[in-house]
Amino acid sequence: MSSMSDRRVEKTFGPYAIVSAGQVVITHGMGGAPKNFEIVLKCLTAEAGYAVGETAVYALGMRDQSGSTAYRGVSVVPTATTITMRYGSSATVFDIIDATTGDGVGLANANWEMYVRATR
Repeated sequence: MSSMSDRRVEKTFGPYAIVSAGQVVITHGMGGAPKNFEIVLKCLTAEAGYAVGETAVYALGMRDQSGSTAYRGVSVVPTATTITMRYGSSATVFDIIDATTGDGVGLANANWEMYVRATR
C-alpha cells in the first residue's frame, strides 16, 4: 500500500518576469524537494517565429555566449521548501531555435515570461 508521500506531486508556478542576472524564489509547498523541472516560456510579443500566447519548453542548462562572460539560461536549486532560480547575466537570458528558420536566436527578455513546472 502506498502512502501519501509516495504519490507524484506536480505544480506549475508563474508567470515570472525575465530579468538578466535576476533571482526568483518560489515557496513550493510540495512536501519535499522536487526532483524534475521544466521551464516553459510564454510569448508576450511575437518573436523568433512564435506568436503571442504560444509556449516553448526550454532545456535547462547554461550557455556561453560565444566566449564572452555573459551567460544564458537559468539555474535551479531545489530544497524541501523552496526553488531558487537565477537567470543568466546575458542581456538576452534565453536562447531558442527560431520556430520558422531553425536558427538559434537570443530572446528579448520583455517579450517572454517564464513558468516553472516542478515534479516530486
